[in-house]
Amino acid sequence: MAGPVVAAGYRGFDPSACTYGSAEQVTERLGAYAEMGYTDVIVRHLAEDQGEVLASFARLGEVRAALSTA
Repeated sequence: MAGPVVAAGYRGFDPSACTYGSAEQVTERLGAYAEMGYTDVIVRHLAEDQGEVLASFARLGEVRAALSTA
């Protein structure tokens, strides 16, 4: 879902500034940011469907758990 929206210039962001994908991909990218010293992220959901947003939150829970054990 995010790929085409980000590629089209979501909110004027450079596509390289956005992190999206599978829980594993997001964990890898946020882990790299953590190694650089970043401690906070801003999450925006592109989905409008409540079920899709809730599924995204569940995946973010997986990411948080993976980063906590890293």
